[in-house]
Amino acid sequence: MKTIVIIPLWYPNRDNPTAGLFVKNQAVALAKSGINVIVLFREWAKKDDTCSLYIKENTNLKEIYFRIPSIFNKVAGYPVYFFRVFKFVKEIIKCYENIIIHGHVIFPAGIFSTFLGTFYKIPVVVTEHSSKLLSRQNLLRRQFVKYVCKRARKVIAVGHELAERINILSNSENVVVVPNLIDIDRFTIEKNEMESSKFNLMFIGNLIKTKGICELLEAIKQLVQTQKKTYICLTIVGKGPLESYLKSFIQENELSKNIKYLGPQDNEKVAAVLRNQDCYIHPSYKETFSVVLIEALACGVPIIVTNCGEPVHFVSKETGILIDKPEPKMIESAILKMIENMKSYDPVKIRKFAIERFSEEVVCNSLIEIYNEVSQY
Repeated sequence: MKTIVIIPLWYPNRDNPTAGLFVKNQAVALAKSGINVIVLFREWAKKDDTCSLYIKENTNLKEIYFRIPSIFNKVAGYPVYFFRVFKFVKEIIKCYENIIIHGHVIFPAGIFSTFLGTFYKIPVVVTEHSSKLLSRQNLLRRQFVKYVCKRARKVIAVGHELAERINILSNSENVVVVPNLIDIDRFTIEKNEMESSKFNLMFIGNLIKTKGICELLEAIKQLVQTQKKTYICLTIVGKGPLESYLKSFIQENELSKNIKYLGPQDNEKVAAVLRNQDCYIHPSYKETFSVVLIEALACGVPIIVTNCGEPVHFVSKETGILIDKPEPKMIESAILKMIENMKSYDPVKIRKFAIERFSEEVVCNSLIEIYNEVSQY
């Protein structure tokens, strides 16, 4: 049996239970497929912590949370982080065979993973998720990308644009695209709770400017107050710097009946609310992927997406509407078009689109194929 040692930059933890949830979903799916998975993740220690290590074990999955003293800031903590990972991998080698290290995000996890792989002569795979690579890179970050791509036996990008960017930065031929996955048993077609007289749409994500949240709010305001589409109801899930702005906007414009803010929610609640929507809208400026979009599709919910990167590949005539920019007028028009054409969207076909591309089985098969390939040389 292969043992995959996952070293992620992000992973669900006590301070942020939704951080890197897509990495955990992948780890769980691999374990379910029969692969032995060990996750090594660092947490920042708190004053009242009585231990520096916390381990969770399930079938084929061991999650090791090691705690770094809070006296270190993030930069100063990297050497401690690396030293702890180094020791854990040394012990893992003594107990397991057919080990492959899988780092998630080039810096710093990918750097650590490739160094460990070189030192211990273990195959390394690195997945990049971050949209930071799509922006202009400084010289140091470019060197990090080159370093990892040269030493990892395979580099995975979650989207096509991200893969192209890594290729440009590294001049590597080892880059492949493997998307994030969804739990198709959790995200299903079940509509039964929302008011049928309403047109219900939803946004899930960080409340930051680059997600287009301000433009979305303005579009809803115009639809309700100017065009008198009072039956429109937007549900927002998430948290972030614009939370106060969001609450003030709702209050000042008397939109409490048309914009519902639920705050951050766990996966179960998200699935329960999402499957009862008429439409999911994601007016972001830049995305390397977007798990929530494929979760919406798995629920049979059509989507409205901006031309923001990888999500353009999720949109077709059968699945939703693509708009050029996250501008209020464009968002308004897209919502009205969606309302007008709702009967043309078939939830079963939308869900099929998601399952054929993003199910646990499809993504795990791609990963296992990569693991088999890198372990042969």
